[in-house]
Amino acid sequence: MKELIKVETNKNNEQVVSGRELHEKLNIDSNYTTWFKRMCEYGFTENVDFIELWSDSKNGNAVKFEGSAQRMSAKGYEVDHILKLDMAKEISMIQRSEIGKKIRQYFIEVEKKFRNPKPMSVPEQLLAQAKLMVEMDERITSTEDSVKRLEHNIRRNVTNDHVTVIAYTNLNNINPKSYNSSVVGRKASKMCRDENLLIGKVVDSKYGYINTYPSNVLDRVFKSMNL
Repeated sequence: MKELIKVETNKNNEQVVSGRELHEKLNIDSNYTTWFKRMCEYGFTENVDFIELWSDSKNGNAVKFEGSAQRMSAKGYEVDHILKLDMAKEISMIQRSEIGKKIRQYFIEVEKKFRNPKPMSVPEQLLAQAKLMVEMDERITSTEDSVKRLEHNIRRNVTNDHVTVIAYTNLNNINPKSYNSSVVGRKASKMCRDENLLIGKVVDSKYGYINTYPSNVLDRVFKSMNL
């Protein structure tokens, strides 16, 4: 089937078309904004049947709406509307023209294919599975890289002023059986809160988020525990 007008799928899995492109394909004599306002009189609602989109007419980049349509136009910005397919079909029918009928029928055929996709052949299924496996491998690699960076940050943090309880005891050769890390953490947290000192956080691949404390705070905590 030859493409008459570009139909896209939005993030809500709805088929949509450009109002400006539809206006052009329907061979409408009046300008786009005048025509579209007239079409909206048939009961279409913004943010339900369509959304408004402004862009820079020079480069096509999307821009944020500010002030009024007149001010946006004066800045060289151009308005378009993204229409749901039901609205586009109805507008095409409203035109009462041969091209309108043709475009409406085209939308119906596109919608049928969207709702009833053609079953994939065995080679197509294998290709789709291969693509999915590649995407999963890429995601796993990306996750592993993120974990490595985070663990590197942990190692780096133990050389700075803030350290974890475990890092502190390792650096000071304190026997892990001689203290309770949860008790130390509570004492250090209270001391930091009382003195308005920063309690940091780092990510540990095994335990998740763990706190870091200023070294001098941990010095005092362990000293108070005679360790």
